[in-house]
Amino acid sequence: MVNSITASQLMIISTVKQYIYITYMSWADGGKNRPVLVLILGDDAVDIYKITTKFEGKSEAVRAQYFKINDWAQAGLDTQSYIDTGTLISLSMAAFKNKPPIGKLTENDKLLLLKFLNRCMNLHGASPGELH
Repeated sequence: MVNSITASQLMIISTVKQYIYITYMSWADGGKNRPVLVLILGDDAVDIYKITTKFEGKSEAVRAQYFKINDWAQAGLDTQSYIDTGTLISLSMAAFKNKPPIGKLTENDKLLLLKFLNRCMNLHGASPGELH
């Protein structure tokens, strides 16, 4: 399920640790295990952004939605990675059952991500997650 992020959710995001997990993401013709950034924990669902290593070869519009994780190794990732802020995804809590986080954003990256999300909201007149 795809949602958009609101200003009040952005405030909540600023207070959480922003853990990174590996979980299975599926699509119409398959799927794969991938890292995700957990933003908001609900009672039955978790709102996440996908994390990707694919940046080169993407269109300028897509790359504008990608936040570069500066401290990727400290966050538990194996290579330079980007948070895809173009789509906020809601997953069942079951997707994370018995899965410990592999890491979390550093305070520096967390602050930079919040600035990035605020800038996206101001530049486009839309919330991150609505920018397609």
